[in-house]
Amino acid sequence: MADFAMFDKRLDSGAPNIKDAPCIKNVWCIKDALSCAVSILRVRHNAESDAAKHNSAESSEHLDAGDSDIDSAFLDSAFRPRLEAEILLAFVLDKPRVWLHTHDTQALSSDDWQRFLALIHKRAESYPIEYLTKRASFWDMELFVDEGALIPRPESEILVQKVCEVLREHILRDADSGLDSGLDSGLDSGLDSGLDSGLDSGLDSGLDSGLDSATKPALERHIARIVEVGAGSGALSIAIARSVKSARIIATDISQDALKIAARNVADFGLQERIELVRAPFLGDIDMSGVDLVFSNPPYIAASYALPRNVAFEPISALVGGEKGSEVLEELIARCARARVKWLVCEMGYDQKPIMQQVLSLHGYKAEFYKDLAGLHRGFIAYL
Repeated sequence: MADFAMFDKRLDSGAPNIKDAPCIKNVWCIKDALSCAVSILRVRHNAESDAAKHNSAESSEHLDAGDSDIDSAFLDSAFRPRLEAEILLAFVLDKPRVWLHTHDTQALSSDDWQRFLALIHKRAESYPIEYLTKRASFWDMELFVDEGALIPRPESEILVQKVCEVLREHILRDADSGLDSGLDSGLDSGLDSGLDSGLDSGLDSGLDSGLDSATKPALERHIARIVEVGAGSGALSIAIARSVKSARIIATDISQDALKIAARNVADFGLQERIELVRAPFLGDIDMSGVDLVFSNPPYIAASYALPRNVAFEPISALVGGEKGSEVLEELIARCARARVKWLVCEMGYDQKPIMQQVLSLHGYKAEFYKDLAGLHRGFIAYL
């Protein structure tokens, strides 16, 4: 039987309305533990919702429709106390969630209860559940995450899709065309050489020589060389590498903590030979000759933007792009233009399309903009 010392202490701390949670004094089984946890999360959510409504009403005259949309994109808008309680208890017990349902009358040890309650209280303070469990879902993967890197978000899966589309429909298709041309040329020159040298040994030698000299460059171009700026947890590069097998990626980041997290994820998926991690700002000292594409989900939030509580736990350097918010994107575009990078695919802020159009055009890029599932402008595909 577990006591409620930690919970009672929490009640005394004066958390808004937390005493209203209908929580029992002793936890005998998994079912009761989950009910108590749901009550704690629900009370905290209600308190924060009331505060958010009050703040929104006070500032509404300064916001447009887009501001409201972007606020909701950052808030813990999907209220799911039962699911989160189950995720955290399954994490503590090292069991799948379904096990909780089939063993809901099983008693918890005092240690497990205390660990679970500590996680619930941190979650009630808006601490990201991904940081609590050290896991985040992205694309078709589960990744290791920690406070050193931004939590990958579903909106960035669209960026992965766009990069893969460019690789398949343009870069690798061009390489396929080059390969076909090389094969035709190689066969023709090899056949001519073989006929001139003799139909037996000369033909074989000539064909081999012709194929080697004409198709080797085309075969080499069949590898897509791309660079990611701002690797973070490595989520984007790993998703792209797993989706496009011929992609070879150099991923940069200025944060050593982020690169350590990315290295762990790259190793977990066995991609060390295809993803190189480099600590550097922007493109660093990378040899850009032969690079087909650069992609990035850079920091693009304005410094004056008040981050929601759950987002404020993430590294500020991965979120804020400067006073305006667009400074990092503007610098990246300029550097890619100087390096003559043909394709540039980036995520951006919902309200940054006008400035991005201007900067991209100034540097010679043509651009197509895409929207997220909420209908907000979320990024661009630019090409020289």
